[in-house]
Amino acid sequence: MKTPIGRDRDFAFFWTAESISLCGSQVSTLAIPLTAALTLAATPLQMGMLQAAGFAPALLLGLLAGVWGPGGLR
Repeated sequence: MKTPIGRDRDFAFFWTAESISLCGSQVSTLAIPLTAALTLAATPLQMGMLQAAGFAPALLLGLLAGVWGPGGLR
């Protein structure tokens, strides 16, 4: 008989690790701009550049995946 999902040890490890990772991501999303604004007295331009730098990896990887994916580089 299968064990309930709550008692599966591997799932419990996965769920714990995923929860910690998501919590850390949320803290970073709030803490980095807040630190730049309050401690470093960043200007609006610098804050915008900080936000753009956060999206750059996703944008670049998305473009590469689009070229590498189906229909690209033929």
